[in-house]
Amino acid sequence: MEGAVLGVTALAMALADGMSDDNVGVLGALFTQLGDTLTSISVIRALEAGKKPAANPPSATPSATAASPAPSANDESTTAESPTTPPASKPDAPYS
Repeated sequence: MEGAVLGVTALAMALADGMSDDNVGVLGALFTQLGDTLTSISVIRALEAGKKPAANPPSATPSATAASPAPSANDESTTAESPTTPPASKPDAPYS
């Protein structure tokens, strides 16, 4: 099993080499969707065959890859301000 993990890690590093952070995030999301869809197909086939599907399929556990990709350093949609702090440019703004 350890060899498979190392192989997948090496493959991911090779795929990500030279790609932007945004493209790596999109590719990760696509592979997550692929894995979830394959798990769904497996469960549906087991149910149709009258078998009990696995109690804990891989997609049933939360993973970091299922989350939105982290914003890149040049992403303008992120700020250093906390959600309870009013924006610096509007000191009179109500707290959100």
